[in-house]
Amino acid sequence: MTLTNDDKSILMGVLVDTDVLFLPFRFSASNRAPAAAVAERRALFALRGIPLVGGGSATDRKSFERQLSGLAAAGLLEINRTRSRSVFGKFTPGGDDVARTMFPSSRVDEAWPHMERLRAVEIAFGAKSNAGFIAEHDVIEPDKIDGADSRPFLDLEDSLLPLLARGYVESYGDAVGRIGYRTTTSGRAALSKGKPSPIATADYCPELADAFIAQYCAAEVARNSWTTTDTSHVFIPLSAGRWPKRPQAKATASEARQ
Repeated sequence: MTLTNDDKSILMGVLVDTDVLFLPFRFSASNRAPAAAVAERRALFALRGIPLVGGGSATDRKSFERQLSGLAAAGLLEINRTRSRSVFGKFTPGGDDVARTMFPSSRVDEAWPHMERLRAVEIAFGAKSNAGFIAEHDVIEPDKIDGADSRPFLDLEDSLLPLLARGYVESYGDAVGRIGYRTTTSGRAALSKGKPSPIATADYCPELADAFIAQYCAAEVARNSWTTTDTSHVFIPLSAGRWPKRPQAKATASEARQ
């Protein structure tokens, strides 16, 4: 399928909205409402994807519907329509690979080593406190952490984002703004099969890179104003003091006597 500029615009919007949804959310006392909204929308994403909204006029909406149908027929999008005629969708694995090749992102196969490291840390730690989530500072290689420098933590978020969006990794926050990660059942099943090859790719679109970044940044800011569909939905953070820890090595006989 030859992608038109309108097709690329739709794929860019889906990638932005998907990645902003799964970007780890740092909880604080002042952002309880958006934290709950993020959790709610992630749960709904598994069922139907993200909202797909076209132009305002009837003609524009019909054109948008045709474009969605074309992208679905090409195997790039999975479309879900509700009885109220709302349209939702998400990438197929192949569509995800194509979009992440076109725009400033990483594909799942490129992010694979980060999931392998996370799984290795999970196995080493073994503990299941905090629902098995591993604190971000334990996922990062120790020599990459330098005091108050936040870049290693932001780099980790970016590195894991394709895996978070694919459902291979989950993130969750504690009460003081730290993030934890864990592999999912589907992520562990994927690891057992080995690193995948890209299902499909496309040419990188440098002319759209700035537009992608601007749209992503605006969507990330807008996420801080999200609200839930039900005010009874609340976000319960992980415990700040119960992160799994690496088991201590057993002391040798000589060490025990000291």
